[in-house]
Amino acid sequence: MNLPLLFCIIYASIIFYLSSQTGQELPELPAPDYVAHFIEYFGFGVLLFWWRSRAGALAQMRSKAFWQALLLGSFYGATDEFHQYFVPGRWSSWHDWFADTLGVAAGALAAILFIKIWLPLKIRIFVKGQDARKK
Repeated sequence: MNLPLLFCIIYASIIFYLSSQTGQELPELPAPDYVAHFIEYFGFGVLLFWWRSRAGALAQMRSKAFWQALLLGSFYGATDEFHQYFVPGRWSSWHDWFADTLGVAAGALAAILFIKIWLPLKIRIFVKGQDARKK
């Protein structure tokens, strides 16, 4: 079973559900709408990168996975905005789509930084701990 793909589908379904809510059903947000779009799609970007990077761990694969995640997430954001055009009390905005796309890019970049910086650091700490126990 492809777990990352399953998480992407579930996350996309949640986005679709939230986008289907009419204007009256939405809670009042403490931040501007585009901030909510950015945060929502940040998580989607992380999941899309995870799914697309499973093919390999090489830097070339990460770069390819980043662009695939960005294109898929941006396309989904565009279709989400198109869908919102038909929901009563909602509107479609290219500003929201742009925030969606930036969120996907930031999420995918955060996943890359996690892989390149935090994981190797965690492994070094773990290996150092193992070496200290051997002495």
